[in-house]
Amino acid sequence: MTTTTIKNTALALLLMLSVSVTAQKKALKKANDLYNAQAYTDAIVKYQSVLKHDKTNSEALSKIADCYRLNNNTVKAEEYYAQVYSTGKASETEVINYSQALMSNGKYAQAKDVLASPAAGSDSRTPKYTKAIGKLTEFFKDSSKVKIKKEAALNSDENDFSPVYYKNGVVFTSTRKRNEWIKQEHGWTGKGFNFVYFAEKNGSDFGS
Repeated sequence: MTTTTIKNTALALLLMLSVSVTAQKKALKKANDLYNAQAYTDAIVKYQSVLKHDKTNSEALSKIADCYRLNNNTVKAEEYYAQVYSTGKASETEVINYSQALMSNGKYAQAKDVLASPAAGSDSRTPKYTKAIGKLTEFFKDSSKVKIKKEAALNSDENDFSPVYYKNGVVFTSTRKRNEWIKQEHGWTGKGFNFVYFAEKNGSDFGS
């Protein structure tokens, strides 16, 4: 291989690297713009693109963990906060968020270890969460007395919440799918917007 060929190859590699770095910066900026606009579901896709090329990008790891936390996907939030925590450079807030995800996923012992680590710092929530973990038995001692029943007319696979008794039924909100000509999705969740529903009670059952 001649000297000229070596130089040309090196130049081509540097050019490719430069283009790749520039593309990564643009992708991260787009992801951050979506994050700042609270379009978290779209931001997740962009952060995944960044992490596909750089698995150690600390900003992308932290922000995608936040996106999942804010959408109540505790499994994915735990996955990415764990990666941030493993770097040894997690902020106190990131450590607390990680412990919350662990607790939400029933991993109380691991959450306690995280809260006891120096990384938890002096966050005021640390002693409160640690104390709460120590009282789990007390918290759940009456759980066997509570029975939860799924009402087919009320519950869906989407977000259903805020039920209030009204007249002879229940008023509640839901992001369940509707028959609409124009589909609209919330940028935060990627799901439909909330609408108010009323289910009238017929005997012991509800009808939509």
